[in-house]
Amino acid sequence: MALTTDLGNAAAAIDDVVERCREPMNMPGVALAVTDRDHLLYTSYAGVCDAGTGAAVGPATLFEIGSISKSFTALLVLQLWQEGELDLHAPVTDVLPWFAVRSPYRPITPHHLLTHTAGLVQGSEATPAGPSEVWGLRDLDVGGPPGSPFHYSNHGYKTLGLILERITGRPYGETLRERILGPLGMERTEPAITRDLVDRMATGYEALFDDRPLGAGGRLAPVAVLETDTADGSIASTAEDMAGYLRVFLNDGRGPGGPVVTPDALAIMISPHTPSSDPPYHDDSYGYGLNVEAVDGRRRVGHGGGMVGYSAHIGLDLDVGVGVVVLTNGPWSPFPVADFALRAACAAVDGGLPPPSAPDPGGVADPGAYSGTYVEAGSAGGARRIRVAAKESELVLEIDGGGVRLRRTEDPDAFVVPEPSMERFCLVFERANGEVTGVVHGADRFVREGSPGSAAPGEIPEAWRAYPGHYRSHNPWFTNFRIVGRGGALLLIAPGGVEAPGSEQVLVPRDDGSFRLGRADSPEQILFDTTIDGMTVHANLSGGDYYRTFTP
Repeated sequence: MALTTDLGNAAAAIDDVVERCREPMNMPGVALAVTDRDHLLYTSYAGVCDAGTGAAVGPATLFEIGSISKSFTALLVLQLWQEGELDLHAPVTDVLPWFAVRSPYRPITPHHLLTHTAGLVQGSEATPAGPSEVWGLRDLDVGGPPGSPFHYSNHGYKTLGLILERITGRPYGETLRERILGPLGMERTEPAITRDLVDRMATGYEALFDDRPLGAGGRLAPVAVLETDTADGSIASTAEDMAGYLRVFLNDGRGPGGPVVTPDALAIMISPHTPSSDPPYHDDSYGYGLNVEAVDGRRRVGHGGGMVGYSAHIGLDLDVGVGVVVLTNGPWSPFPVADFALRAACAAVDGGLPPPSAPDPGGVADPGAYSGTYVEAGSAGGARRIRVAAKESELVLEIDGGGVRLRRTEDPDAFVVPEPSMERFCLVFERANGEVTGVVHGADRFVREGSPGSAAPGEIPEAWRAYPGHYRSHNPWFTNFRIVGRGGALLLIAPGGVEAPGSEQVLVPRDDGSFRLGRADSPEQILFDTTIDGMTVHANLSGGDYYRTFTP
């Protein structure tokens, strides 16, 4: 289908959304590009690549693209497959004899790694080196047999990078440049992130306080460049270069100089191999290095990418023939912006599609759904109560005779309380059948008045009382976490303070004295040891070491 380069009002709408979303979505700078099958349709650059100097984002500004790199790795693997150099369904140990995991099941294959169904942990990021990270898998149990339910694993893609290196006899970055970046004319893109890129790359920004949730328009701080060359996320690129990359998927695997992969190989990559479970970033299904879903009856693929100080998203409508990339140097996902831009561009190109509604990054969609009085769970008589009131598009927590305006997070049901005694945890609202029934905050749970049932608070077992506390590491990816007791269970609350949905943050005891984190097929595990004066001082979380710190 031949597409027009005139996006009309859609371009102005995209610019407006970018500008309105930048501050509340904690994105100091944004680079956005829209492409069709043939050429670049539109670019938008906003904000700064360095808040200290005020330098503006431009066409040459590099951003780390994080896990979008996984799709590049998948393309390289498929190239070797179509050349007969790699069997996607043979054991990984056929190529990497030293690869090992603690598993009673059949061998893991490249297909399992590509689809995040190998039962591997997400990855501790305890070291910057791929071989040492993958070697450490031999000390960890898998969550289930190969073909297990989807569990996102950076370590799986690190392993794929080592497979590529073993077969080609060259570093991952060299192979990537020769086989993909060069043929696609991605001249500004770098396959490995080093400190030598600092003058070309936007400065990354994270939350100033790493031990509490970051609300809309929160305080940010610059981060140091973290060097990496692993195949799960080591690419720095520009919006225009990435638009050229997206055209490969819009043209059945063809680049400007010929096929990058065959149509058959690309079809394997964008097929829905396994249901996934992390909306909106892994919606519906996962292919090879890409999310796969159907939107309004049309095929859509994409992926998000997060690095320390950077976040990015790509989205493609394969039937309309439009792709969008959004690159940022902040910690929040630009998915809402990318989704709006893709829908707006498709509507402009197709003519028959309705234009999308613009995201509102600051307001609360339905404040009335949360308003009410919440009573401490299981208590009677002098039970503590908190009240949440809806005021226009905002929520206000009424405490101590006054009101504190709650601030949104990336989770629509989680809010920051900008008050010193409560700011270390989010207020996370619980739902049943779509209705708000309660709210949790750290170790506390409150039930909404009028909601059926009243869960007892419960006490954690005596043997567990040494575990609650605040644990830290020098790991820049996952700097700290808190263990709290709530309702008779132990929970892990991550650095940003926003809790995982359902039971995924609950610690489930295992026979060996460690705990499984979350659902029954989760490979994530935590072991507490070294007890001093009734408190454990060390915890190993899925291969990463953390130590109790003095702050609450």
